[in-house]
Amino acid sequence: GKVIRAFDEKAKKLEDKGALFFGLSGTGKTTLSVHHFWLDPAKKETVVIRQDDFFVMTEDGAAFGTEDNAYIKTEGLEPEGQPLLYAGAISPSAVLENVYTDPKTLDVDFFRYDHAFGANGKCLNGRGIVVRRELDFTDDRIDLDRVDLIFFITRRDTIVPPAARLNPEQAAAFFMLGESIITSAADPTKAGQSVREVGTNPFIVGSEGEEGNLFYRIIKKNPRVQCFLLNTGAFGGQKIKIQDSAAFIREIARSRVEWRKDETWGYEVPASVPGVDLARYDASKFYKSEEIAAFTETLRAERVAWLAKFKDLDPVIAGAVR
Repeated sequence: GKVIRAFDEKAKKLEDKGALFFGLSGTGKTTLSVHHFWLDPAKKETVVIRQDDFFVMTEDGAAFGTEDNAYIKTEGLEPEGQPLLYAGAISPSAVLENVYTDPKTLDVDFFRYDHAFGANGKCLNGRGIVVRRELDFTDDRIDLDRVDLIFFITRRDTIVPPAARLNPEQAAAFFMLGESIITSAADPTKAGQSVREVGTNPFIVGSEGEEGNLFYRIIKKNPRVQCFLLNTGAFGGQKIKIQDSAAFIREIARSRVEWRKDETWGYEVPASVPGVDLARYDASKFYKSEEIAAFTETLRAERVAWLAKFKDLDPVIAGAVR
């Protein structure tokens, strides 16, 4: 979680917005939590990085953190797209595991994976612990006084848009879906397979349906909270870059995204985003109409079947993806 301080185009003033990121391991949760989004310091825009792991969200829409470090996946870590995490990962205080280290210079190489025997003879699950307080854009707190923006991060490869705005019922449904694909961070032998986890949290105790109902109740009670789906995987098989994901978040915080309803899914998708060429996210450029229909119906059937498993889930939530 973090605070995004951005100039809100609608309010015509600088505003602090608390942001939470839900995501399974390897989806980019830490990458986006520990990022400055290239905000404009000339306008006094900035971020305050607070929390990277488990948190507790209260009925009044606050969030209490539990960790004072950042827990990262290191494959492909580079300074252009992930400047803050890269600086933290090469700090002497960082703890690294399964990361290639030159035996002579002790320099690390986040793009070399042949130093251990993992899947296909490669080590594809490099990890690191970065000391949060050593990072730029941090302070002495890990809590959020209020949550304004919630992002459900998924990693899909075909027709899931790079960003979508959700109403409360859809938000609760995507909380329950917790969907992505398995990455090497979870299980290198199953990388690429579809996976779902309620709340992106494998440690829920008790009824998962009731967990979804509770989340829905919190969102309904705090109408200031806006929820979004964020795809950090690929669209049409083309990788969604960190720069684009950061731009979506930045412009959402600035209230500069124009939205239109997606008639297929019912949620809203961007009609225009400053600095983003949305033509690259037109499914018709990559697939024939029958392919789009097949992807859509398969995904819809999977989602409906998953939500139907939770008998104590509010029906209005289960019906939000049909």
